[in-house]
Amino acid sequence: MTATLRGNPDGTGSILVGGTEGIQITTSQTVSFTSGALSPLKMASASLVGSPVAGTIEYDGSLFYCTDDLTDGRGFIQSPHYFRLTSDGSTISTIANFFGSTSGMALDTSTFYEIEAYLYFTKTTAGTATFTFTFSNAPINNNANYVGTPVGGVGTVGTAQTAALVKSTATAGALPATGSLSSGVNHQYIVRAMFQANASTGGTVDLRITASAGTITPLTGSYYKLTRLPSVNTGTFA
Repeated sequence: MTATLRGNPDGTGSILVGGTEGIQITTSQTVSFTSGALSPLKMASASLVGSPVAGTIEYDGSLFYCTDDLTDGRGFIQSPHYFRLTSDGSTISTIANFFGSTSGMALDTSTFYEIEAYLYFTKTTAGTATFTFTFSNAPINNNANYVGTPVGGVGTVGTAQTAALVKSTATAGALPATGSLSSGVNHQYIVRAMFQANASTGGTVDLRITASAGTITPLTGSYYKLTRLPSVNTGTFA
């Protein structure tokens, strides 16, 4: 296998490698640039190899994949997008984005995503709360659920609040309302969804909340993660 290094005056360049195994690094290497405008390492996209090779990393233009060993096969490398409240949010009465008006995430067409949100909030008046995944363009499919503290709030013992939404194609996928939540105490919910974005225009997705009475105040430290998923199963299964 032969390799040719091509450098440019601006510090950019490429390594051209011959052979079938790509670049093999057998000694410790440091890859760095002094300019913040340049990435230390960039991988070109290509179709995944037909037979996974142990110790390799691949990029298909959408996701990175890693093959640790041939027993388990190829897996995908998660790269979650992360949004966190660094201060308490504005009070919410009618339906509104839990994380604020600029918290929506852009989606690629037909792409599979997973959302996991940790919500901490207070209520001023006893009443239900409704969680809604709002899409600018209808998803191909959306499965969602929540699990939360008892109606008495954090620190109380009782029945956990839980409900789900299955095979929804609605632009406003509302989960069943919680029970009547106590006022003046903190509540905590984990809200999850696995969905496939619209086939023509991916659009955006927001997590919204509605109070049946009074207001809801999102609390500092609430956050959500959105992770892009492969379009097919990855790994070796029997």
